[in-house]
Amino acid sequence: MQQIVKYAVLVAIFLAGCAGPPQRHAIKSVAYGPSNAGLIVGRISSSSWFGTGVTFKSVATGAKFTYTGATEFSMWLPEGEYEVSGIGSPRGSLGPFHKPLGFHVVKSYIAYVGTLSYGCSRRSQVMEWYGIQNCGFLALADNCTVAAAQVPMCVIDEQEQTVGAFITQWPSLGAMPITSALMK
Repeated sequence: MQQIVKYAVLVAIFLAGCAGPPQRHAIKSVAYGPSNAGLIVGRISSSSWFGTGVTFKSVATGAKFTYTGATEFSMWLPEGEYEVSGIGSPRGSLGPFHKPLGFHVVKSYIAYVGTLSYGCSRRSQVMEWYGIQNCGFLALADNCTVAAAQVPMCVIDEQEQTVGAFITQWPSLGAMPITSALMK
């Protein structure tokens, strides 16, 4: 019986994190805002069966922040360096094969990080290769490995369209300065 309860709790935790950014980092967050964080804005192409989730990891602390369920993403993050540690399903089915794509967040700024594209179009060049992550039994391990490069990921600069659509949706944030922090 205890095993069933443990499994049910794990499933509930997993499902709670399946839509949008973590609640503390959402646009309407009471914990984060321009006084203590920067706001990232970007997109992920939905042209693959891997999905539209993306996980960012703080280089300094190792903390992970996942956004799922939409091709456009935005969330408050503390100032600092970040890496794309997972792409795809809510658990991040793809991970970096070599050096992950990264970007910098500045407090009080909107940082446009780019559009992540599966497979790379003619308008972009391959930035990094990602592959299927092996995270251990039931994917509960935090140290995932990627055995092979499988999907080229590119970053496309669509700042004008993406940030323009974001400001239209959130006009109260339109006075914040905007910086380009394209993932590299």
